[in-house]
Amino acid sequence: MARPDDHPALFPQAVHPPDLIQINARGLLQTGDGHHVVSVSGIVMAQYAVGDRMSEAYAMVSLVEQGHADQNDVARAFARSPRTARRYQVHFATGGLPALAQTVGYPKGRRRLPESRDRLVNRLKSAGRSNCDISRRCGVSENAIRKQLKRLGWREKTPEQATLPLTGGSHPNLSAFTTALVENVPASAPPVA
Repeated sequence: MARPDDHPALFPQAVHPPDLIQINARGLLQTGDGHHVVSVSGIVMAQYAVGDRMSEAYAMVSLVEQGHADQNDVARAFARSPRTARRYQVHFATGGLPALAQTVGYPKGRRRLPESRDRLVNRLKSAGRSNCDISRRCGVSENAIRKQLKRLGWREKTPEQATLPLTGGSHPNLSAFTTALVENVPASAPPVA
């Protein structure tokens, strides 16, 4: 009679390969040959290229919307936060599939302002125009012009206070006291602080 130790186990402990991520008890996310494959209960639900953000977001939304997994499981499997999964659901509900492809904010790497506006602002400032005048001409706020000028390398001048000479009584705005004080100081006396 054969003992149980003589035969290998019918179901050895399954070891998941590193390119296989378990979403939950029913779902798997597998990566291979530059593609992701999402399967639920052995049925392929989505297949997309590794860098395809819109398809990945749609797969995440589909898993949650169809009830195959909850947001936390999906977020963990796709290395995102649950908040991102909820955000994708809201985008999909309001704008459909195209809304999943839109990114928030200004596109990276693109200039916010055309070079023609930089040239115009530079030319107007070189001609001595005020920031207020330039802002009216460009149709933007004065603060926007200040920021643009700062980016272009313009620095605001600090006003210098005019210094009045203390010598000579020929200036009509100088008092007689100052003139008298300057005239009565002996040449060898130390300066008064």
